[in-house]
Amino acid sequence: MGNSTSSLHKRAGILVSLLAGFMLLGSQSASAVVIMVSQFNDNDCSEFFGTGIDDCQIVGDTTVSPVIANFAGDLTFGEANSLFPSVTGNEWSFSTNGLGNSTGDWIYTPTGADPGIKFWAANAGNDFKLFWEVSDADADNVLVCGAQGNYDDTGLIGACLDAALVVTTGSWTTPPGGILDLPMDMSHLTFYGTAPTVPEPSTLALLALGLLGFGYGHRRSSIAR
Repeated sequence: MGNSTSSLHKRAGILVSLLAGFMLLGSQSASAVVIMVSQFNDNDCSEFFGTGIDDCQIVGDTTVSPVIANFAGDLTFGEANSLFPSVTGNEWSFSTNGLGNSTGDWIYTPTGADPGIKFWAANAGNDFKLFWEVSDADADNVLVCGAQGNYDDTGLIGACLDAALVVTTGSWTTPPGGILDLPMDMSHLTFYGTAPTVPEPSTLALLALGLLGFGYGHRRSSIAR
């Protein structure tokens, strides 16, 4: 992924996929959202977005979306990111429409501290397709998803990644391959989402002061007795 040829291939891949997506969805001007689809010649969590589930994340210009969890090709639960201990895999349900789970739909029902989903990647062979949804306005905006040259080193537009909506349903199709160039059997399905909330420094400082004040008050009360 570090050489110029690979970068050009990735850029060409996203350009073709984005143009195809706009051609398919251009007539649906009344739609509230546009589904973005990009295909890459790599495995999503084997160096492309990081290596290993805990280090794999999609980075935009201002947002970071870590992996939530992944599922094997037969849609059995794989593992969850250690950032999200509440995730068990039971939050998802699936329906498939093709051989080898090459196409299908998912529904996500989060509970408690479960994160929201912003991206999902269907891996097959040595390729994967990345899916996300954005508003019509962001899809058409040349400063967001409508640009034709503002790519980062992964071949993606950072501002368009930042525009990803949090969703609870979606569909996938695996990359094509073979003699007939049909969707291949899925090897795994990965979900990416909202990063865990980290308390602001000011909040932590107030909490620390509160604990110190409580300890001091409790000590004075003990001395008075």
